[in-house]
Amino acid sequence: KLAAKKVCSPDSYEVRELVSEYGFLMKQLSQIKKEHGLMVAQAQYYRNEKIKPMIDEKYGNGTAEFFAQAFEAFYKVIIRTTQKHNNTPCRESKWFPAFFMPTSENGTEMTCFCD
Repeated sequence: KLAAKKVCSPDSYEVRELVSEYGFLMKQLSQIKKEHGLMVAQAQYYRNEKIKPMIDEKYGNGTAEFFAQAFEAFYKVIIRTTQKHNNTPCRESKWFPAFFMPTSENGTEMTCFCD
């Protein structure tokens, strides 16, 4: 469903509604109290260099990045990177953003600590 909304803004009502549903489902399946961290990790997972081509091949070019942007927009994520990455996303982590850690009380700011 989310791939079909790729023509919409990642922050549009239609996209936010689907991300919310997906987050709720993941929360229930994972039996966790808050899905924020899981969904932020999922956004980074979509940017993984091994995963991104598979998502794009199945759902169309640019879909993996759209998914990541939609999740980040919904969960209001601000990624702060260290100087090592020149303000680009960290590519050090192979699977999940293991090197991105919450740096704000509500978990909306993440900083790469792989330096």
